[in-house]
Amino acid sequence: MDKFGVTLRQLRESRGMKASDIYSGIISRTTAFRFEGGKTNISTGKLLEILYRVGIDSFDEFLFFHEQLFDNTSRSLNKLLKQVIHEQGIKIKTTKHKKSLEFYEMYKESKHKEEVFLAYVAHYDYLINQSDLFNQTNYHSQILKDYEKEWDDAARYLLSIETWSFRELDWFSFMSGCFDKELRITLLKSFKKIF
Repeated sequence: MDKFGVTLRQLRESRGMKASDIYSGIISRTTAFRFEGGKTNISTGKLLEILYRVGIDSFDEFLFFHEQLFDNTSRSLNKLLKQVIHEQGIKIKTTKHKKSLEFYEMYKESKHKEEVFLAYVAHYDYLINQSDLFNQTNYHSQILKDYEKEWDDAARYLLSIETWSFRELDWFSFMSGCFDKELRITLLKSFKKIF
């Protein structure tokens, strides 16, 4: 529950609530103070009770707020990749592809699994947007075969995430074409367990 208390304090304060409004009868004032300061954790059951008092109906909703607050490196990398992939217009087409390939080259060997995953997303974007090649018979099948390890690693990364955010769902839908049917079903089942 890394820094969940800090996130909860921000949510509580942004809603104009006092600590006693949400913690009373669930945890002591001392524990609440230490929790909001990031010094201690509380049980998941108690956290869910407190979240309900703040007006948060699910742990997934709370994780969304938490990620917004603490996942800055990941969010900015994710935002950069989205900008690269979603650029539109004829004049920038070659620039866009170059940026996708540069992004891939920059992060494919990273020590951070999420950065490697995002590098594979960029690579997939680059490969499927080679319009002169994509229209050739079997091109898509060939890239699936040639980069099978990357797609397998991407799937393993998604399967390793206990709770998908909208970010993972978005990238899964974008990359689903590089997963075989059975793997897509497995990934969807994993996603459905969360919701």
